[in-house]
Amino acid sequence: MPSEVPELATVLRLLREGQGWSAPALARAVGLPPTAVLRFEQGKRELRRPQLEQLAGAMGLPASVIEPTLSYLHSIRLLGRAPLPLGTKDRIEEIAVEIGGAVEALVRSHLRHDSLAGRGGEGA
Repeated sequence: MPSEVPELATVLRLLREGQGWSAPALARAVGLPPTAVLRFEQGKRELRRPQLEQLAGAMGLPASVIEPTLSYLHSIRLLGRAPLPLGTKDRIEEIAVEIGGAVEALVRSHLRHDSLAGRGGEGA
């Protein structure tokens, strides 16, 4: 298994690529050497939270975007570590259909009850 790049470094890369910035252009925008952002992203240079917030700001992003991006990163890393067993996708679809049918029956029952009680709604 390859070694993991630090989380903040991965967040930086996700944000940078998502905003369409090149690494050298972003580095220049905050007064860093052109290779600095790539070194952060590769885990070759430590990236601290205040630096990430400054880099996000240079791309026009608020610091508040970091937490949801970290959550997204955690989610995809967990998915990568726990592959779904074969047939799971089909079972998920079956359960979704069952739930949809149950919800439909519940709504119909509720509407029927409202109609019988004189509260409006359509008869089923």
